[in-house]
Amino acid sequence: MRAALKGAPLKGIYFQSDKVTFYLVADPSIKTAADLKGKKVAIGSAGDTQDRMITMFAERGGVTSKEIMRIAVGADTSTRILTIKSGNAQATTVDPGGLVFAQKKVSCLLGFLGDLFPMPFQGFVATEKKSATIRRRSSAGSRARCAVLCSCAIGPRKPSISV
Repeated sequence: MRAALKGAPLKGIYFQSDKVTFYLVADPSIKTAADLKGKKVAIGSAGDTQDRMITMFAERGGVTSKEIMRIAVGADTSTRILTIKSGNAQATTVDPGGLVFAQKKVSCLLGFLGDLFPMPFQGFVATEKKSATIRRRSSAGSRARCAVLCSCAIGPRKPSISV
C-alpha cells in the first residue's frame, strides 16, 4: 500500500485478510491504553506495522505517540516477548503464532488488535507485467481461506481491548 500511495505503477493489490492479525501483550502493569503513557514498547523497527499498531492503540486511549518510548529489537517475536519478560519493555504485538509463546512468558493479553483496526493486511502487489500473478494468487488465497473456514472451528479469543 505504501508503494501505491507513493505512485508506484501497480496493477493489482491483494490482501490475505480483512483486518490486522496482531495481538497486544503486556506485562501485568498494563491494563489499558492509558497505562502505556511513559512506558517502553518493543517493536521490530521504527515505523513498522507493530510500531504503527501500538501507536494507534495508545492514541485511542489518549496517549500521544511522544508519550511512549519505542525500543527496536528486531522482527523476531520471541525477542520482543523476552524484552517484556526481562523488564526492558512493557508491551509488544505478536502474531497468532507468537501468542502461545507470549502467554507462557507474559501474563497479560490485552486483546486482538484486529477488533480495533479492521483494515486490510498481509498483501501482495503486482506491476502491469505481473498482473496475472495477482489473479492466480488471489484465486488460490480465496480457495485456501474458504477451505480453512469450512473445515475447522476457530477457538474462542478475547473479544476486545480496553482503551
